[in-house]
Amino acid sequence: MILTKIYRHWSALSGKTKYFTHVMLITVLIFLFLYIISLLQINVKAINPLTRSLVDYEITDVVFAKFRDKSIVDFEEDIVIVNTGKPDRKLITDAVAKLNLYKPKAIGIDVLFKDLKDPKTDARMQDVFRSTPGLVLATVLGKYNEETNEFEYTDECNPYFCDSIPTGYINFVAKPETSIRLFSVSEPTDDVPQIAFAARVSQIADPSKAEKLLKKKRESLRINYKGGSESFVHYEIDQLIESKQDLTAVFKDKIVLFGYTGSDEWSQSMRDKFYTPLNDKVTTKSLPDMYGVLIHANIISMIMHEDYIIEMPDWVNMLLSILIIMLSVAIIRMDFVSYKRVYWIFIKLLQVLVFIFLFSLVVGVFYFFNVRLNLIIGIFGALIAWDVTDFYENVLLPKMKSYLPIKQEEQIFKEPQIT
Repeated sequence: MILTKIYRHWSALSGKTKYFTHVMLITVLIFLFLYIISLLQINVKAINPLTRSLVDYEITDVVFAKFRDKSIVDFEEDIVIVNTGKPDRKLITDAVAKLNLYKPKAIGIDVLFKDLKDPKTDARMQDVFRSTPGLVLATVLGKYNEETNEFEYTDECNPYFCDSIPTGYINFVAKPETSIRLFSVSEPTDDVPQIAFAARVSQIADPSKAEKLLKKKRESLRINYKGGSESFVHYEIDQLIESKQDLTAVFKDKIVLFGYTGSDEWSQSMRDKFYTPLNDKVTTKSLPDMYGVLIHANIISMIMHEDYIIEMPDWVNMLLSILIIMLSVAIIRMDFVSYKRVYWIFIKLLQVLVFIFLFSLVVGVFYFFNVRLNLIIGIFGALIAWDVTDFYENVLLPKMKSYLPIKQEEQIFKEPQIT
């Protein structure tokens, strides 16, 4: 009964041009408020840890951190992680030499060999590296030049080791102390375009799938995380070298990644460890949760299985956000004459329901269909729609009457709500 009267009343209002004129003006005002808030957010996040953690938050993080059943491991059978511990060139050389016997599909070493050290050890490592098929070594990109839109290519892999061997940069797309969500496939440099470490390994393991990735021509892709260390086969480097068993079944035709995954005196130093959406503490992260080599492993797994996250275009997200905000304002501006005493309660309850619905919609679409909607503007706009409408009706509109060709039909809020 009540809903029927509300619908009839709204239908009657919707036929009035002035009604929608007010709705559109309030919607524009909401976007202006959101823009101002975004500027304040940039200024405050540097000094407020809570604000900084909230800035580094996306609704879809909840799916990775909370909604996936952690009792069920999404296991990757084609990627093996070898923990180097504190990198030792002799051990790495021995391990790679032994891996050659098992004929893996590709080997990626997430360790930088910047300087020359012991001549004998370095000479043997060079010889083993050059005789290893499918080997990829790590490099890093230098500073970004905003004038040329290119990176200064800082090759942290000494030419003594890296000449004639494929390389890939191990940089991630993220600001300091923020989650690694994006993966940059390639980047322009002062020299020639460089390919990411994970893309280079994938290119060797499966050229056709890597070629599809390189043809996407997007600045970055969102990482579809399979899981943490529990999702991959792990070997300690000593365990690999000293094993007397035939490990062909473990390594043959597999992708093997060397990198640091803790378990020694470095493990407390947070070396090569980053925040990811899998972090259990979604908004107030305390410690990084994933080592770099595991992030590379997740990216490679995504490429090999072509299990990409579908990003809704920005124009679709903005259009949906505008519609959400306009609908919220249109409902708020209805003057329920028969229900004035409970009007504000109804609106607040409606805002809560809209927030829950939109939050669930974004999470559900991402969880079930692997499609990412970015409706954060629409959600925040709906949450402040009541306050902005109140400000418009009781503060702004009375002062604008003499300047705009519109008139206030009837004051929606009989008494100002802003204190």
